[in-house]
Amino acid sequence: RGLALSLLMTGAPLVGAIAVPLLGGVIEAEGWRTAYRIMAGVSASGGLFAILLIGRGSVRATVEPPKLSWAEFSRLMKHRVFALMLVGMFLVNVPQVLVSGQLSLMLMDNGASAKFAAWLVSGYAISIVIGRFICGLALDRIGAHVVAAFSLGLPALGLAALAGPVDAQWLLICAVALIGLAQGAEGDIGAFMASRHFEISNFSLVYGFLISTMSLASVLCSLLLSATLKLTGNFDLFLIISAMATLIGAFALYWTGRLKGQPQ
Repeated sequence: RGLALSLLMTGAPLVGAIAVPLLGGVIEAEGWRTAYRIMAGVSASGGLFAILLIGRGSVRATVEPPKLSWAEFSRLMKHRVFALMLVGMFLVNVPQVLVSGQLSLMLMDNGASAKFAAWLVSGYAISIVIGRFICGLALDRIGAHVVAAFSLGLPALGLAALAGPVDAQWLLICAVALIGLAQGAEGDIGAFMASRHFEISNFSLVYGFLISTMSLASVLCSLLLSATLKLTGNFDLFLIISAMATLIGAFALYWTGRLKGQPQ
């Protein structure tokens, strides 16, 4: 199951790793509008191809979908493992707003050239792919809470390194790789833990809450990033806050393994 989840979620970062340097060259030569036209064409072609692959042979479910009573929903909301998963996923996604939209700017703020920063962003996408495969293999062999604590706690080292005074290229490469490995793991871990701790009939509901929590973290932390940039003029304070939040979130996810015997 872990490997299957990692394969399922590999497409986007893999395409990103290839597209970033290619589109960077297009932007330099033809401008950003041409790059958007290319992305529009690729997206349209990919969408149509996906629809054709699905085809008309997909079997519609004839079984009546399970109904969740209010009592069952209330019990789910009070589940301690569920609460820890929500808190953990929120905290480990605090740096998401930085790495998803501001990574290149943050790297240049740390002394990287624009060209080197672009290659680091591409390397970041590759590390996401690698992280997903490693995490998927580990989830099939090791307790999910242990994998979560190790893989989602590692970015704290990378975030702390980026906030430090040393701006050597090798340190930037290592920091970005550590952050990327964890970003590749979080989606797999959330889906895997949701399927293991709760009834599979409630998987969509539980995983939907986890995804919503991750998105909420990005929204709220955008405001936090803006406030810290205005206060300090650099990314260091937000990086330190992100490192601390990541460690606490990884510990919360680890603690779910200590409560796995709690009734569902």
